[in-house]
Amino acid sequence: MKPLLLIFYVAFLVLCPLLVFSQGFLNGIDDKLLKHIFDASKDIDSWVVALRRDLHTIPEPGFKEHQTAAYIRNVLDFLEVNYTSGLAHGTGILAEVSIPGTSGDAGEVVVVLRADMDALPVLEPSGILFRSNNEGWMHACGHDGHVAMLLGAAALLKHYEQLHLLSPSSSSLSSVLSSPTPRPRMVVRLAFQPAEEGGATGLP
Repeated sequence: MKPLLLIFYVAFLVLCPLLVFSQGFLNGIDDKLLKHIFDASKDIDSWVVALRRDLHTIPEPGFKEHQTAAYIRNVLDFLEVNYTSGLAHGTGILAEVSIPGTSGDAGEVVVVLRADMDALPVLEPSGILFRSNNEGWMHACGHDGHVAMLLGAAALLKHYEQLHLLSPSSSSLSSVLSSPTPRPRMVVRLAFQPAEEGGATGLP
């Protein structure tokens, strides 16, 4: 997968919940915030590519993605992102980041982003440095890229949660965060789904 595509999709994943949130609580998404998100995605492109290549070496069957799940947990721990593991027959993971709301009973707005984790029973040709280490299994459908991009989005969203990436010039978001107007908590849940290729219906 081309690094530029990874950058685009990471930025898109970060933008999706902000777009949902903007419908009722932000005054649109301005060009400065769009540029900020895209630039932040470019800053981590090499890291996301490295994640994808690591994941490509450990393809696993549906509901048996134990190495993959452990890898995801390690990255989430590194990012200090809260998560629940052991879901969906054991390998599913549901992580969460959020932007706090104002005081009072303003409720919350929830957006779910999903990545599938499993691989296909395909013998991968030799000749690449990050070839599958699990003989007879291959990430031939891009799920390694999906997981890497969602972890990239988790990294950026975690920074937003901590307000480290909020630029004062990004008026469409920062003005709302400083406004006394009651505002719900914005919750982004990150679902890492096993067994998508095997007909699983997702996380329970």
